[in-house]
Amino acid sequence: MTLLFFGDSFTAGAELLDHLHYDDYPKPVSLNDQKSNQIEAWKNKNKPLIQLMDKKKFDVLRKEQKKHTYAQKLADLMQVPHHNMAVGGSSLHKTRYLLTKSLTKLTDPVTIFVQPTAPERWMDYVNNQWMDFIPGNSYQGVALAYFKSKVSNNTDYSRFCSWLLELQGIFDHCSTSDMVKKFYFINSGELNYVDNNKDKFGDLLPAYESIKHKIRDITFHFPHLKDNKAKNFLPWGHVTELNHEQLAIDIHRVLCYNKK
Repeated sequence: MTLLFFGDSFTAGAELLDHLHYDDYPKPVSLNDQKSNQIEAWKNKNKPLIQLMDKKKFDVLRKEQKKHTYAQKLADLMQVPHHNMAVGGSSLHKTRYLLTKSLTKLTDPVTIFVQPTAPERWMDYVNNQWMDFIPGNSYQGVALAYFKSKVSNNTDYSRFCSWLLELQGIFDHCSTSDMVKKFYFINSGELNYVDNNKDKFGDLLPAYESIKHKIRDITFHFPHLKDNKAKNFLPWGHVTELNHEQLAIDIHRVLCYNKK
Protein backbone atom coordinates (compact mmCIF):
# COMPACT_ATOMS: atom_id res chain seq x y z
CA MET A 1 0.00 0.00 0.00
CA THR A 2 1.23 3.49 -0.90
CA LEU A 3 0.14 6.71 0.81
CA LEU A 4 -0.36 9.98 -1.10
CA PHE A 5 -0.61 13.33 0.73
CA PHE A 6 -1.95 16.62 -0.62
CA GLY A 7 -2.23 20.03 1.02
CA ASP A 8 -0.44 23.31 1.64
CA SER A 9 2.48 24.40 3.83
CA PHE A 10 1.18 22.50 6.89
CA THR A 11 1.50 19.15 5.12
CA ALA A 12 4.64 20.34 3.32
CA GLY A 13 6.31 20.94 6.69
CA ALA A 14 6.87 24.69 6.58
CA GLU A 15 8.99 26.05 9.47
CA LEU A 16 9.92 22.63 10.81
CA LEU A 17 13.62 23.28 10.16
CA ASP A 18 13.65 27.06 10.59
CA HIS A 19 15.29 26.76 14.02
CA LEU A 20 18.47 25.61 12.27
CA HIS A 21 18.78 28.83 10.28
CA TYR A 22 18.25 31.62 12.85
CA ASP A 23 20.49 32.40 15.84
CA ASP A 24 17.69 33.86 17.94
CA TYR A 25 14.81 31.59 16.91
CA PRO A 26 11.97 31.97 19.46
CA LYS A 27 10.42 29.13 21.42
CA PRO A 28 6.93 27.91 20.42
CA VAL A 29 4.01 30.00 21.69
CA SER A 30 0.28 29.57 22.21
CA LEU A 31 -2.34 30.65 19.70
CA ASN A 32 -3.04 33.83 21.65
CA ASP A 33 0.65 34.69 21.89
CA GLN A 34 1.22 34.56 18.14
CA LYS A 35 0.67 38.32 18.08
CA SER A 36 2.75 39.00 21.19
CA ASN A 37 5.31 41.82 21.20
CA GLN A 38 8.11 39.26 21.31
CA ILE A 39 6.99 37.38 18.20
CA GLU A 40 6.08 40.55 16.28
CA ALA A 41 9.48 42.06 17.09
CA TRP A 42 11.25 38.91 15.90
CA LYS A 43 9.24 38.86 12.64
CA ASN A 44 10.01 42.53 12.02
CA LYS A 45 13.69 41.78 12.48
CA ASN A 46 13.80 38.59 10.39
CA LYS A 47 12.52 37.53 6.98
CA PRO A 48 11.06 34.12 6.02
CA LEU A 49 13.65 31.70 4.64
CA ILE A 50 12.01 31.80 1.20
CA GLN A 51 13.14 35.44 1.01
CA LEU A 52 16.63 34.72 2.33
CA MET A 53 17.62 31.67 0.29
CA ASP A 54 18.17 31.27 -3.43
CA LYS A 55 15.79 28.92 -5.23
CA LYS A 56 18.21 25.98 -5.26
CA LYS A 57 18.82 26.11 -1.50
CA PHE A 58 15.16 26.61 -0.71
CA ASP A 59 14.17 23.65 -2.86
CA VAL A 60 16.59 21.51 -0.83
CA LEU A 61 15.05 22.86 2.38
CA ARG A 62 11.53 22.02 1.20
CA LYS A 63 12.55 18.42 0.54
CA GLU A 64 14.20 18.15 3.95
CA GLN A 65 11.18 19.66 5.71
CA LYS A 66 8.91 16.98 4.32
CA LYS A 67 11.01 14.36 6.10
CA HIS A 68 9.78 15.79 9.42
CA THR A 69 6.05 15.91 8.62
CA TYR A 70 3.20 13.71 9.77
CA ALA A 71 3.22 12.22 6.26
CA GLN A 72 6.75 10.85 6.65
CA LYS A 73 6.15 9.81 10.25
CA LEU A 74 2.93 7.95 9.39
CA ALA A 75 4.60 6.15 6.50
CA ASP A 76 7.43 5.14 8.85
CA LEU A 77 4.98 3.83 11.45
CA MET A 78 3.08 1.83 8.84
CA GLN A 79 6.28 0.81 7.03
CA VAL A 80 4.85 1.68 3.62
CA PRO A 81 6.01 3.96 0.78
CA HIS A 82 4.53 7.43 0.45
CA HIS A 83 4.61 10.59 -1.66
CA ASN A 84 4.07 14.00 -0.09
CA MET A 85 2.61 16.14 -2.90
CA ALA A 86 1.82 19.16 -0.69
CA VAL A 87 2.81 22.60 -1.97
CA GLY A 88 3.13 25.62 0.29
CA GLY A 89 0.58 28.34 -0.49
CA SER A 90 -1.58 26.07 -2.60
CA SER A 91 -5.33 26.41 -2.98
CA LEU A 92 -7.93 23.66 -2.86
CA HIS A 93 -8.12 24.05 -6.66
CA LYS A 94 -4.39 23.20 -6.87
CA THR A 95 -4.93 20.24 -4.56
CA ARG A 96 -7.69 18.86 -6.76
CA TYR A 97 -5.57 19.46 -9.88
CA LEU A 98 -2.56 17.59 -8.44
CA LEU A 99 -4.76 14.79 -7.11
CA THR A 100 -6.52 14.32 -10.43
CA LYS A 101 -3.25 14.38 -12.34
CA SER A 102 -1.58 11.94 -9.94
CA LEU A 103 -4.36 9.37 -10.11
CA THR A 104 -4.06 9.13 -13.89
CA LYS A 105 -0.47 7.92 -13.51
CA LEU A 106 -1.19 5.10 -11.06
CA THR A 107 -1.38 1.41 -11.79
CA ASP A 108 -2.19 0.25 -8.26
CA PRO A 109 -4.72 1.67 -5.75
CA VAL A 110 -3.40 4.04 -3.07
CA THR A 111 -4.59 5.63 0.18
CA ILE A 112 -5.14 9.37 -0.08
CA PHE A 113 -4.86 12.13 2.54
CA VAL A 114 -6.14 15.61 1.65
CA GLN A 115 -5.57 18.69 3.82
CA PRO A 116 -8.09 21.35 2.68
CA THR A 117 -6.75 24.90 2.42
CA ALA A 118 -8.36 28.33 2.82
CA PRO A 119 -11.36 29.51 0.73
CA GLU A 120 -9.61 32.83 0.05
CA ARG A 121 -7.05 31.07 -2.16
CA TRP A 122 -7.70 30.01 -5.72
CA MET A 123 -5.89 28.76 -8.82
CA ASP A 124 -6.33 29.91 -12.40
CA TYR A 125 -4.55 29.70 -15.74
CA VAL A 126 -2.80 33.06 -16.19
CA ASN A 127 0.04 34.06 -18.49
CA ASN A 128 0.35 30.51 -19.92
CA GLN A 129 0.65 28.77 -16.56
CA TRP A 130 -1.38 27.55 -13.62
CA MET A 131 -0.99 29.95 -10.70
CA ASP A 132 -2.20 30.02 -7.11
CA PHE A 133 -3.42 33.38 -5.86
CA ILE A 134 -3.46 34.46 -2.22
CA PRO A 135 -4.65 37.84 -0.90
CA GLY A 136 -1.65 39.61 0.59
CA ASN A 137 0.87 38.21 -1.87
CA SER A 138 2.47 40.47 -4.48
CA TYR A 139 1.99 39.95 -8.23
CA GLN A 140 3.26 41.71 -11.34
CA GLY A 141 2.19 42.35 -14.93
CA VAL A 142 -0.61 40.19 -16.30
CA ALA A 143 -0.93 38.31 -13.01
CA LEU A 144 -1.42 41.56 -11.08
CA ALA A 145 -4.09 42.81 -13.50
CA TYR A 146 -5.91 39.49 -13.26
CA PHE A 147 -5.63 39.46 -9.46
CA LYS A 148 -7.10 42.96 -9.13
CA SER A 149 -10.00 42.07 -11.41
CA LYS A 150 -10.70 38.85 -9.57
CA VAL A 151 -10.70 40.28 -6.05
CA SER A 152 -12.81 43.27 -7.11
CA ASN A 153 -15.50 41.03 -8.60
CA ASN A 154 -15.53 38.13 -6.14
CA THR A 155 -17.36 38.04 -2.81
CA ASP A 156 -17.17 35.87 0.30
CA TYR A 157 -20.13 33.96 -1.11
CA SER A 158 -18.39 33.21 -4.42
CA ARG A 159 -15.12 32.25 -2.73
CA PHE A 160 -16.75 29.90 -0.23
CA CYS A 161 -18.98 28.31 -2.88
CA SER A 162 -16.02 27.76 -5.20
CA TRP A 163 -14.12 26.13 -2.33
CA LEU A 164 -17.12 23.90 -1.58
CA LEU A 165 -17.39 22.74 -5.18
CA GLU A 166 -13.71 21.78 -5.16
CA LEU A 167 -14.09 19.87 -1.89
CA GLN A 168 -17.13 18.06 -3.28
CA GLY A 169 -15.19 17.26 -6.46
CA ILE A 170 -12.31 15.78 -4.46
CA PHE A 171 -14.71 13.69 -2.38
CA ASP A 172 -16.58 12.42 -5.44
CA HIS A 173 -13.38 11.62 -7.33
CA CYS A 174 -11.87 9.68 -4.43
CA SER A 175 -15.18 7.88 -3.85
CA THR A 176 -15.42 6.59 -7.41
CA SER A 177 -11.82 6.15 -8.57
CA ASP A 178 -10.55 2.58 -8.93
CA MET A 179 -7.11 3.94 -8.00
CA VAL A 180 -8.22 5.08 -4.51
CA LYS A 181 -8.34 2.31 -1.93
CA LYS A 182 -9.23 4.63 0.96
CA PHE A 183 -9.18 8.39 1.48
CA TYR A 184 -9.10 10.74 4.45
CA PHE A 185 -9.02 14.45 5.21
CA ILE A 186 -6.62 16.35 7.45
CA ASN A 187 -7.81 19.42 9.33
CA SER A 188 -5.08 21.97 10.06
CA GLY A 189 -7.66 24.50 11.24
CA GLU A 190 -9.23 25.59 7.96
CA LEU A 191 -12.25 23.33 8.43
CA ASN A 192 -12.90 25.06 11.76
CA TYR A 193 -12.61 28.45 10.09
CA VAL A 194 -15.00 27.44 7.33
CA ASP A 195 -17.56 26.05 9.75
CA ASN A 196 -17.43 29.23 11.85
CA ASN A 197 -18.25 31.19 8.68
CA LYS A 198 -20.69 28.78 7.07
CA ASP A 199 -23.31 31.51 6.64
CA LYS A 200 -21.21 32.67 3.68
CA PHE A 201 -22.36 29.61 1.70
CA GLY A 202 -25.80 31.16 1.27
CA ASP A 203 -28.02 28.94 -0.86
CA LEU A 204 -25.33 26.24 -0.87
CA LEU A 205 -25.40 25.87 2.92
CA PRO A 206 -27.36 22.56 2.68
CA ALA A 207 -24.70 21.24 0.30
CA TYR A 208 -21.99 22.28 2.77
CA GLU A 209 -23.77 20.56 5.66
CA SER A 210 -24.05 17.43 3.51
CA ILE A 211 -20.35 17.18 2.65
CA LYS A 212 -19.41 18.13 6.22
CA HIS A 213 -21.40 15.12 7.44
CA LYS A 214 -19.84 12.83 4.83
CA ILE A 215 -16.23 13.65 5.75
CA ARG A 216 -16.74 13.87 9.52
CA ASP A 217 -15.69 10.30 10.30
CA ILE A 218 -12.81 10.27 7.81
CA THR A 219 -11.18 13.47 9.04
CA PHE A 220 -8.14 13.65 11.32
CA HIS A 221 -7.34 16.83 13.21
CA PHE A 222 -3.96 18.39 13.97
CA PRO A 223 -3.41 18.15 17.77
CA HIS A 224 -2.91 21.92 18.18
CA LEU A 225 -6.65 22.40 17.58
CA LYS A 226 -7.44 20.75 20.92
CA ASP A 227 -5.76 23.38 23.14
CA ASN A 228 -5.34 27.05 22.23
CA LYS A 229 -3.24 27.64 25.34
CA ALA A 230 -0.61 25.00 24.51
CA LYS A 231 2.65 26.25 23.05
CA ASN A 232 2.35 24.72 19.61
CA PHE A 233 2.97 27.59 17.22
CA LEU A 234 6.08 28.71 15.38
CA PRO A 235 6.66 32.38 14.40
CA TRP A 236 5.05 32.31 10.95
CA GLY A 237 1.95 30.40 12.08
CA HIS A 238 2.77 26.73 11.55
CA VAL A 239 3.11 24.13 14.30
CA THR A 240 5.92 22.17 15.92
CA GLU A 241 7.18 18.78 14.86
CA LEU A 242 5.67 17.29 18.00
CA ASN A 243 2.24 18.09 16.55
CA HIS A 244 3.14 16.25 13.35
CA GLU A 245 4.39 13.30 15.39
CA GLN A 246 1.20 13.09 17.45
CA LEU A 247 -0.99 13.42 14.36
CA ALA A 248 0.85 10.50 12.75
CA ILE A 249 0.33 8.44 15.91
CA ASP A 250 -3.38 9.33 15.99
CA ILE A 251 -3.86 8.30 12.37
CA HIS A 252 -1.83 5.12 12.78
CA ARG A 253 -3.88 4.12 15.82
CA VAL A 254 -7.12 4.36 13.83
CA LEU A 255 -5.91 2.88 10.56
CA CYS A 256 -3.99 -0.04 12.04
CA TYR A 257 -5.72 -0.69 15.38
CA ASN A 258 -9.14 0.92 14.88
CA LYS A 259 -8.69 2.93 18.09
CA LYS A 260 -9.88 6.55 18.27
